[in-house]
Amino acid sequence: MLRRLLLCAFPFLASAALAAPLVVETDALPPEEQRAKFHLPAGFTIQLVVSDPDIGQPMNLNFDAAGRLWVTSSVEYPYPVEGDGVQPRDGNFQGMGKPPARDRLTVVEGIGPDGKPAKVTTFASGLNIPIGQVPLSTSKAAVFSIPDIYLCEDTDGDGKSDRQSVLYGRFGNLDTHGMASSFTWWIDGWVYACHGFRNTSTVKGRDGHEFTMNSGNTFRFSPDGNRIEQWTWGQVNPFGMAFDHRGNLYNADCHSKPITMLLRGAYYESFGKPHDGLGFGPNMIDHNHGSTGICGVAFYQADHFPADYQENVFICNPVNGQVHRDKLIWTGATPRIDTQPEFLTCDDGWFRPVDVKLGPDGALYIADFHNAVIGHYEVPLAHPRRDRTTGRIWRVVYTGEGATPPKSVDLTKQSADELLDTLGDRNLTTRVLATHELLARSVAGTSPAARPAAGFFQGEGSEFRRAHMTWLMQHLGTLTPSRVEWKDCDPSPLVRVHYVKALGSPNHWDDLRRESIVRFAEDPDPFVRMAVAEAIGLHPHESTVATLADLLAQTPADDTHLVHAIRMALRNHLDQDAIVRSDAVRAITQAHPQAIFDILLATTTPASAELLVDLVKTQWDSPRRTEALQRIARFGNEAGVRALIADLQQKPLDLPSLQSAFTALQTGLEQRGKGSLAWLKPWALEVARKLLSQPVEDRPAWTAESIDGSPLPDNPFVTQIRPSADGRADGAFFCTLPRGEQRTGLLRSSSFPCPKTFSFWMAGHNGLPSTPEDPQNILLLRDGASGAILRQQPPPRNDLAQQTTWDLSEIAGQPVYLEILDRDTRGAYAWLAVGRFSLEGLNPRDAVSPIELATRLASALRLEELQSPLLALAVNREATLAHRARAAEAVLSLAPAPDTRLATLMALARDPAMAAALREQCFACLQSQTDAGTAELLGAILKTAPFAQQRGAAEQLASDRRGAEVLLSLIEQGRLAPTLLRHPPLVEKLKRVGLDGIEGRLTSLTRDLPPENEAIAKLIAERRQQYGAAARDAQVGKAVFAKHCAACHQIGDVGNRVGPQLDGVGIRGLDRLLEDVLDPNRNVDAAFRASTLVLTDGRVLTGLKRREEGDLLVFADGKGQEFKVARGDIEEQAASPLSLMPANVAELVSPEEFQNLLAFLLTQRTGEGR
Repeated sequence: MLRRLLLCAFPFLASAALAAPLVVETDALPPEEQRAKFHLPAGFTIQLVVSDPDIGQPMNLNFDAAGRLWVTSSVEYPYPVEGDGVQPRDGNFQGMGKPPARDRLTVVEGIGPDGKPAKVTTFASGLNIPIGQVPLSTSKAAVFSIPDIYLCEDTDGDGKSDRQSVLYGRFGNLDTHGMASSFTWWIDGWVYACHGFRNTSTVKGRDGHEFTMNSGNTFRFSPDGNRIEQWTWGQVNPFGMAFDHRGNLYNADCHSKPITMLLRGAYYESFGKPHDGLGFGPNMIDHNHGSTGICGVAFYQADHFPADYQENVFICNPVNGQVHRDKLIWTGATPRIDTQPEFLTCDDGWFRPVDVKLGPDGALYIADFHNAVIGHYEVPLAHPRRDRTTGRIWRVVYTGEGATPPKSVDLTKQSADELLDTLGDRNLTTRVLATHELLARSVAGTSPAARPAAGFFQGEGSEFRRAHMTWLMQHLGTLTPSRVEWKDCDPSPLVRVHYVKALGSPNHWDDLRRESIVRFAEDPDPFVRMAVAEAIGLHPHESTVATLADLLAQTPADDTHLVHAIRMALRNHLDQDAIVRSDAVRAITQAHPQAIFDILLATTTPASAELLVDLVKTQWDSPRRTEALQRIARFGNEAGVRALIADLQQKPLDLPSLQSAFTALQTGLEQRGKGSLAWLKPWALEVARKLLSQPVEDRPAWTAESIDGSPLPDNPFVTQIRPSADGRADGAFFCTLPRGEQRTGLLRSSSFPCPKTFSFWMAGHNGLPSTPEDPQNILLLRDGASGAILRQQPPPRNDLAQQTTWDLSEIAGQPVYLEILDRDTRGAYAWLAVGRFSLEGLNPRDAVSPIELATRLASALRLEELQSPLLALAVNREATLAHRARAAEAVLSLAPAPDTRLATLMALARDPAMAAALREQCFACLQSQTDAGTAELLGAILKTAPFAQQRGAAEQLASDRRGAEVLLSLIEQGRLAPTLLRHPPLVEKLKRVGLDGIEGRLTSLTRDLPPENEAIAKLIAERRQQYGAAARDAQVGKAVFAKHCAACHQIGDVGNRVGPQLDGVGIRGLDRLLEDVLDPNRNVDAAFRASTLVLTDGRVLTGLKRREEGDLLVFADGKGQEFKVARGDIEEQAASPLSLMPANVAELVSPEEFQNLLAFLLTQRTGEGR
């Protein structure tokens, strides 16, 4: 696959747009000259606050109660200084600096009306890429410095840290883009933070609570080092956090969404990781702001900006050099982004905004990671123009009509009464700092404890003050639960939200606290109800089950955030054995069976699996039935799972239902591990024997394959009833629409005598109606002997099936076969349906034939008792080729050890164009299984095979030692071309299978070949020259991308996220794109390197790890298809230096297609260009 594109400098990944070239050729401008190049809305002014050498390249901004700006900056990034806990580098981050570390935490104070500070002090030095920091007072701060979060303290009052101690650690730091960043201290007392891309961190606090994060996540920690805990799961590389006035937490991310309102406990989209069973947390934005390199977010609530800017969010885009502005539109508790014109742009390509904060003065402060180069992969890290010392902090103020100069107050000099008044300030940052200052004084005994003033719950004074007072009272133990009704609490929904959040925050609960919070479930404000759901969801109890069920039933479906929060809370209840067996759960299950059924799919206890067993019986027609069976098999107790299997054994299931039930149960039991798959064997053996004993049908059989002819693990073709243009509405069709339009595959019939006339009905599309037709989806009639195309028909670009009739009188009686191809990976208008064939035997009946299900069961469950009948079917000349091939695959799967020689032979025998006599020799080899005969036949077939077929067979042979020996012998004998050994993944596998003397044999066979880099350089030069001379069409290139690239890559909404997204790839230019596509192994991002697996049975597999499912590891192959391997079957796993992307794109794509593809990729430069 293509290498990771534009994994940008700093905590953000690939970009979709770039205002500047990859390398800005001009030098850094003096700050005042740069300031003249900014563009802001009328009435706004930008001011320089501080720049190098007072700071380095800034990373994280925060303020203290004195109104001082704290900023971490780096000169080390992206290379950490070596030391204890610094992980060995890999990929593009293999460089490492020498001690001492030079990064720092700086305090900027006395910022005047012109933005200039009175004093700049280095508070802490010797830091190692300090990507997160927050001041906890005027004399201490929590700071991340590889590999820990430290408490840095000034104990002698000189303004500089003289003591550092570890708060939490250790954090992974293989990739320095994220790590632990964006520290944000909220009024609940916790510091919230982001965890960065690709790193794995196992951390704990003094309380002993330990957990592990991998790649994008969010977490929070107490400032005293006592506890650290996960907040959300997923995202790719989040950086930048902000709270709004209600306590909703937002963050920015790359490669998922620019902004997300985070729901505690939710799972969010990332690269290949699953959700928790409830689905991914809801989105709030439907575009990526023209870039996937996003970081830094601020919520604005202060008096300084005009009304139209209040409660807006501001988002940094360091690749485009912009700060975006978005309004929030609310549907209940669900935000939607209303994007406004860009707030800040700059004509200087060095401007790289990476963090933005609302200051206590009402101004916006922006960290400028000033640099001529922002990308890491399209430009070498050692590029001479990459800057590591220049940095700036800017301040945006409003100077228009009615403006007042921004003014910050030193809260440390206010009295307690003044601070209480400040809690009502319009500025959210000021209120938060005042809350922390008041609490610190109360704890220290220098101010009286905060207690409810007269009229506290009667709506007197500022609602902001009353809201923040609830948290002070909670921290000081004076906010006690009561039986007050929501309508008697406070007229302000904001106060009620914070009251419920504060009341629900302690870990210790009792019945009175629970009862107090439940009373607010009837509050008309959706944010209050969401706070109720979160609070009681964290403390499951039988008495709150009905409350949550009622909340869910009353919440509109378009309030997606509140719906998800309630479902998570219910899931937490249903995951408790005692609760799930209660009368309360029985009652809500009877009232809302479908809703409870769906939520149970996210539970993990034996008791919840028991309830799911009961619900499956009433929800058998649910589209999520197979998920339920899989969940039960994985988490149910043994007796319950065996009872379910016994019940299903007695149930009259049709073949499709049998197939889906077996697949679901098998997957769940494999995830469970520990030999539990044996529970399914008796039923499977009984069913398979019955199916194999049935007479073999004479009708043509259909076989699903990948487009390249390899077995297809997940068939995209389903039987669907569709309407036709003649008014008939009950026709059965093979259709690729229901399982997702982006999926591809081929459905091939077995051979049949050609009739004189042949008709069929067809529906579907080849792209949007407004675009030229690109026949990726098509029906082919092929010659049974040669495979030549005799007739072809694309879909009619109509949802209503149309009839086609072919006159075949000139070839009547000849053996022919059909192929239905769906090669279109686009997300819309990319499907086809074919059915109502005039030859009745071709029409779909069941989704799976009896033979197909029997052979699948035999292979999946290793039903060795079926070896003899399966072998008999494989060598039966009267059976269809499809049935024989399936039987042969099953026979091979039951062998004591895999034999890739026979597997390769059987794969070749599936080709309908193979001569009948040669095919029979293949099946005879299956029966005799002689080493010499198998090797000889492979040589005879492959010697005349096309090079592409030779390469595919070579890849398969190299998967075990015996196959690899045959492959090398055939090359040494001259029967196969040594140029096959130029394929790096093939060589990688050959080196792993354990052949003696492999290095010497490879050297000998490739000695006389021209150097690979020379051949690639020649190819790149040829394609560059062709591009300059060729007529190109980017729209046609878009179709080429959909056909050849979208299985692994995504641009906009087209394609899949197996490899990196390619939004913005055009900024790389022609030369770099040629290298990326034609030489994908030149520079491979470590996050997308393949893994080479040596299995206990001797096989060698290659894939990109996607996720783990219990005892199973899930990988993707070079076609984007996933495969699973049990953890116990892996003997050795090693990172390959190679990409999964095919290195033979020049062979797969015609020169004309290639030029059009380049034209399309080069247009991907901005969000509009998508």
